[in-house]
Amino acid sequence: MKPTIAAAVTAAASIASSAVGYSTAHTDHNLGTPFFLAALLAIVFGGLAWIAADGY
Repeated sequence: MKPTIAAAVTAAASIASSAVGYSTAHTDHNLGTPFFLAALLAIVFGGLAWIAADGY
């Protein structure tokens, strides 16, 4: 794995971990909103990190 891709994967994992921590710390589970937002943020920022690593 290229170093840039490894860095993107590491960043995405870190963001996902933070998002999971955020979602579990908030108790408003109306339709799973915190979990949905956490997953969405992890996907968005993980995708941005991947794009930045690939140089697009």
